[in-house]
Amino acid sequence: ILETHVKEYKDKFVTENITNDLMTLVRKKNGKIEHGPGFHDDSLFSYLIALYVYYHGKNLHRFGFVRGSVPDEENRNKGLVYDDIIEYLPEEMKDQFIPVKTIDDYTAHIRNEIERARREMSLVDEVLNPINKVENFDDDRTHGVNISLSLFDELNS
Repeated sequence: ILETHVKEYKDKFVTENITNDLMTLVRKKNGKIEHGPGFHDDSLFSYLIALYVYYHGKNLHRFGFVRGSVPDEENRNKGLVYDDIIEYLPEEMKDQFIPVKTIDDYTAHIRNEIERARREMSLVDEVLNPINKVENFDDDRTHGVNISLSLFDELNS
């Protein structure tokens, strides 16, 4: 996929990250192509994963991808939106994806989730604290028992 795109679609490599990753690739003696020492190829591999899905993925039309079509300016960077994907989710998952209309709705939703998590952790603490409780122990209390430490000398000899 990479070789084809480098040969036929050079004009599509317009991001600095992918171009930099391409420029640092080296071919090893065994023919393997990888990033050079001290460099990485993360952006390039992300690009290649997307291309692999594009060429070999099934049901891409369900997600708004049609091979060969170029979206209009309005939809070019739209991405997936709630209304497009909610109908494909299983019923038991739909309530986990609440539509958020404004930043205030989102902030309120996050506050509610944090508060719910705090309440749950409080209940967990109530259950675990009696189990984890450690009583103070005063090292000076020997209760009248005198143990000679010479026992350890005998064990070590």
